[in-house]
Amino acid sequence: MVFMENEKIVEKVAEYLSIAPHISEFSPDIQYQRANQLALELAVWLDSDLYVELGQVVGFPSATHNPGTFIILVRKRYGNQTELSDSKIIVHAPGIGKKNHKPGAS
Repeated sequence: MVFMENEKIVEKVAEYLSIAPHISEFSPDIQYQRANQLALELAVWLDSDLYVELGQVVGFPSATHNPGTFIILVRKRYGNQTELSDSKIIVHAPGIGKKNHKPGAS
């Protein structure tokens, strides 16, 4: 059986979460192609429960299902959990210096 290193899985999750939630009908095709490639790779390598949760995070984000909460799940699963909480995950967005931005909010 072939396994992908945890570090590589986490990198792909981070890249996917930086692209997929921000795709719109006006996004260039290359952005859709990269998001689809990452989604398919993650379908192969992520545990099923994490992959399903990732779909929730991207498709139906909420206070309990957002990039911050997902990153904490990934940290726990792949052995890098510290005292970091989802409210402490750094997320950049336009106007972030002008308002209090929370993970998963657009």
